[in-house]
Parts: sequence; C-alpha cells; structure tokens
Amino acid sequence: MNHIKLSALTLALASSVIAQGGNGSSADLEPSPMAINSTFTLKISGRPAAPWSLWLSGGTAVNNFPGIGTVWLDFASPSLGELANGNLPAGAGVTYTTLSFNVPNDPAYLGFEAYLQCIVVDPTAPGGVGLSRCVRIDFENPDSFVPVGSLSGSRALGSADLLPDGRVLVAGGGSGSLTAAVGTATCEAYNPLSRSWSAVASMATQRAFHTSVTLSDGRIMVIGGADGTGAVTNTCEIYDPIGNAWYSVASMTTQRAAHTATLLANGKVLVAGGCSSFTSLPGSTTPLGDILGTSKDTGEVYDPALNTWAPVSNAMASKRFAASATRLNDGRVVLVSGLNGTGSLAGVEVPAWTNTVSIYSPITNSFAAGPNISTPRTAHRATLMPNGEVFVSGGLAPTYFLGILLGITTSNSAVKLSSAGTAWSSAGTMPAGALLHGQVLLKNGKVHLSGGTTVALAGTTLTTSAIANCATRLGGGTTFTSTTPLPAARGTHFAVRLFDGSILVAGGSDAASTSLSDCLLYTPTP
Repeated sequence: MNHIKLSALTLALASSVIAQGGNGSSADLEPSPMAINSTFTLKISGRPAAPWSLWLSGGTAVNNFPGIGTVWLDFASPSLGELANGNLPAGAGVTYTTLSFNVPNDPAYLGFEAYLQCIVVDPTAPGGVGLSRCVRIDFENPDSFVPVGSLSGSRALGSADLLPDGRVLVAGGGSGSLTAAVGTATCEAYNPLSRSWSAVASMATQRAFHTSVTLSDGRIMVIGGADGTGAVTNTCEIYDPIGNAWYSVASMTTQRAAHTATLLANGKVLVAGGCSSFTSLPGSTTPLGDILGTSKDTGEVYDPALNTWAPVSNAMASKRFAASATRLNDGRVVLVSGLNGTGSLAGVEVPAWTNTVSIYSPITNSFAAGPNISTPRTAHRATLMPNGEVFVSGGLAPTYFLGILLGITTSNSAVKLSSAGTAWSSAGTMPAGALLHGQVLLKNGKVHLSGGTTVALAGTTLTTSAIANCATRLGGGTTFTSTTPLPAARGTHFAVRLFDGSILVAGGSDAASTSLSDCLLYTPTP
C-alpha cells in the first residue's frame, strides 16, 4: 500500500486557494455531522485507484506549498498524525471510499474539535498531489443547536448561499421587517472552520427581498430587490469568491422584488413574478394596493455566457408576489401560488391570493398551466425531495367561507406535488403555522423546518411575530416529528445546509419583529 507522507508536500512557489482548501484537483473530503452516539462517516474522493492519506490535527494554520496548494492543518499540533490511508477503488472518472467511525455516547467528548484534510495522488494536479478541502469536526449532541459567531449587524430578508469552498455568503438585508424591507449593500461570509464571520466585498446596490442563485461555475448572482428607501431595482451583480469582488451585469427588463430566481439545467437563470414597487422605510403609509398592484406575471431568462436577458414567450397563469419556484428533475420549473393583487375584507384592503401553478419549460421557453394548489399561499417554502416530489409548507393563506374571504392565517398545511408535476396531495400538518421559515433538505432524506414568522390581522392593523418550533418530515410521508426548538423565536432567517450536513441558522427577526445578528449551528440526528 502506498503511504503519502506529509513531508512530501514541502515544495516552493507560492500557490494559495480560498477559504477551506482544495487545489483544483478532484480530491475531496465530505463528512457527516459529528454527533455523539452515532456513526460518523467520511467520503474520500479522487482519481480511480489513487493512493490516499487522511491527516488529523487539533488546530488549523495556513501552510502554502509552492506549486501544490494549501494545507490547513496545524503542523505544530501535538495531535497531528495520519488517521488512515488506502487506495481508492478502480473505475472511471472520480471514485470514492467511505470511512465509518462509531461515536460513543459520552458527554465527555462534547466540546472536542479537530480538523481533517486528505492527500490523494493525482498526476494531473499541481505537483502531482490532490488536496481535499479541510473540514472541521466537533462532537455535538444530535438534534441540538449551539451558538456560533454573530453577524456584524442585524440582517433580515437578505440572501445566503453556500460557496464552493464551504463558506456561506450573506448578501444585503438589514433592519427592516416583512412589511418594510430595508436593503443594505454590505456582505459577509461564514467560515465553518473558525465558526466565525468576516466582511467581504460589498455590492454596488442596496438590496432586500432580492433573490440569489449559485451559477454553474460557483459564482453567486444577486437579482433585483428593494434598496434602503424601498425603491425596487432591476440591477444584477455577480460575486466572484476567488477574487472577492462583485461585478455588475446586465439589468433585467423590469424592476423586481419578492420574485423567484432559478438556475436551469443549461446554466441559464429563470426569473419570474415579483413586484416593481415596495414600502419605504418603517412607518411608511404606502397603501398595500400600490405595492401588490405592481405584481408581475412575466418571466425572463439570463444567459451568463452572453450577459443578456430574454423574455419568456408568454405570461404565467397569474401575477405572483412571494411565490415559490422549484426545478423538477426533468428540468422544468414549477411556480406555485403567491399574491396577485389586493382584495377587501370588511372594507379593509387585504392581499389577494392565486391558487394557480405555472410550469416553465426551458425547451419551449414558455409557461404552461399546472394543477391548482388546494390552499393558496404566499411566503411559503418549497423543496425538491429525493423522490422527485415538490414539498410545499406553510405560508400566509386566506380563509374563506362559501367563497367569501373571512380573514388571513399563517398556514400549517403542507402539500406535495407529484414528480411529474401533475397532481397535489396532502403532506400532513406542521406542528405550527409559519411563513418565511427555514426549510432544509438533510442528507438523510428528511426535510428540517425551523421557526418562522406569523402574521395576524386585527382590524386594519397587520402584526408580525415569530415562533421557535422545529420539525422534520421524511420524503413521501405525511407525518411531522417535532424536534428541538430554536433557543428563541425566529423568522425570516437564513437556513443553509453546510457541506457536512449541519445547518447554519443566521439573522432574521425575533418575536417582536426586531432583526437579529446572532447565529446558530444545528446538528441533525443522523
């Protein structure tokens, strides 16, 4: 068996890579969350039949090796050593092997941390050596939240995206609320190695209620949104994580906020719906109709290769504000429900919902009608499940009697759309109603729900609050299992699954609608 010694990495010519490591080779290291009384797994990948060596250290350091890349392990750590070695399976392309370790049910392990990086022989890589990313492992209780570093300031209604190097980019958002978005231009990134945040380049435009997508090359595109005064923009920018820089790109044909944005299988980006007017700063008296009356039924497609926008050939079945968009396995995109204007309840202007569904085909560049959803909603969440179904939960929904609008409610209903996009069925009842909640697909195939905002209408006063409830649901089922709640109520937050399968919960607003800066890390039950 070939053993790769760490000393073999001592060459010269500086070569640096961003954040967590890797040197552009196919070598990689993917862990599961480290929870006591569970099985911890490590997936080592690289070139077929290649020798590999897995190293552990009690700390990190930046060790740039000329012509090779960066080793992030602390060479001075007393615990530095080779943990395992072997050869990857033979085959075609990239192959992998999985290591499993049983983690004792021993509270004494809690608080322990270590860092792992793998070295894989790769003749095509710099210096003939492939370096995986560096990963951090911490013993945590399963189904638990622990505090991690806070954002530099409070953020709600921004965007959060996982970068290729394992960091999380948070862009825009600010101290605004659901009914009064306040955009900012500042951005910061969470590093799971240090469990801390650091400032990165700011956008050119303030944004809240914008959308973001991760492009095929790993760059992040932000689209539209409302600025610090509530003015809606049609501008777009792309973040380059390697150069830590934003680049302005072609603007949309119209201003949009609270729209959807979806990466298509061909690398293009579909944008649909949204509105072109929004509230201004908190305390604004802007009528609801002046906002929702500008909702859009149009879509347009961005081509990153050409830096151009092209309109979708027809309109959706309805205007859509704060709808959801989910790409099916066959490449089509399902756009569900949302608001399409305003109506009246006892003489009070209230939102008007649509129960329609539109399905976009990238082949024909057109929308087709899909099956109507049983309960219309807005600000809900949608996730593509491993079985191909679209799981939709929560949202703000109307209540009717004999076709007459009686009020609005924070929905606790969940439904699922068949993988073919042809029929809806019940997906059960959530433990509590929520909108703009966290909804993350776990590595075990379950979906995890966290917190969320609640809305109540009393007379002419619309009030918002938040909940702390959390739950999981297995794909295909109709049963929710309550899990450990958030330490405090939180809604409109970011919830991002990290590379190891844990969830970063960041920012948002509390039960008093005060925006937050503190952050949590959730370790799921394997």
